[in-house]
Amino acid sequence: MLTKLDKNVLLVGASVSSTDIARELGPFAKKIYQSSRGGLFDLPVALLPENAVRIGGIQSFNFSGQSGPVDLATERPIPGTVTLADGTVLEQIDRVLLCTGYFFTLPFLREYNRDSSSPEDVDDAALL
Repeated sequence: MLTKLDKNVLLVGASVSSTDIARELGPFAKKIYQSSRGGLFDLPVALLPENAVRIGGIQSFNFSGQSGPVDLATERPIPGTVTLADGTVLEQIDRVLLCTGYFFTLPFLREYNRDSSSPEDVDDAALL
């Protein structure tokens, strides 16, 4: 059984993949920040777990005195801060996930899949 990881996680994006990840991490993360620029495909905030909050877009990642690679295997947060477009500064972020979406594929139904076809060109032999 997994236990609480006590980590602060920043999810970049607010659509399907980000919301899915937030819901999966909810029982284990300390705090989840879901960054959104107010996109057309953002899902409702009500779908986020209780320990998640939607925040604005990211302006910059600011690394404090770090030169060279960051050792993410340590139990310490990422050394630095995240500045949001509204000037809010986030600290003590342990992990950052870029939630860029899904590429949906069903390889076991390849004979019914026509990714290269436009919707107008699909016939009864193609289900996907």
